[in-house]
Amino acid sequence: MGAKAESDLAKTWGLREKQLAEMRQDMREMRAEDKALRDKVDTLDRRVDSVDRKVDRIDTKLNVLLWVMGGLGTLITIVISVGKVLHWFEAAPVAP
Repeated sequence: MGAKAESDLAKTWGLREKQLAEMRQDMREMRAEDKALRDKVDTLDRRVDSVDRKVDRIDTKLNVLLWVMGGLGTLITIVISVGKVLHWFEAAPVAP
């Protein structure tokens, strides 16, 4: 009876060792996949940073353009208002 129990125990222990070896191999594979995915995420992160910098540059240029257009519009409005007050835009009298 003792030999059978020892044999069963060795068989069970062998199965457990095999399962542990398989689990360790699975963990190694998952870690390798995880590293590959991290590398992809890092690459995408760099691309997003690059696009973000480009968008910031475009945003800055648009802000400058809007300020310039607003300034020119204001300047033109002021010139027209002052011109009307000082009668710059009236037609010269025509001599008979």
